[in-house]
Amino acid sequence: MSALLLGGVFGSLAAGHAADEFGPKRAMTLNSLILAAGCIFAFFTPGGFAGLTASRILTGFAVSSLAFQAMPAATQRVQLD
Repeated sequence: MSALLLGGVFGSLAAGHAADEFGPKRAMTLNSLILAAGCIFAFFTPGGFAGLTASRILTGFAVSSLAFQAMPAATQRVQLD
């Protein structure tokens, strides 16, 4: 579980810069692809601690980035009348 949190730390740090650089829609699309790659990598890892740890770090990076970027994107779409 700590590998996921380690990836989450770096994902949170990179999320703001990615959203500013590429725009929120492209950044969220990129992070979705990174998340899919991490899940596929975890599924096809032939066993071993190092491969699973690397896939968890990659997945944590993407999950944290998506969570960091999804809230501002969702609040921009809500119209409070």
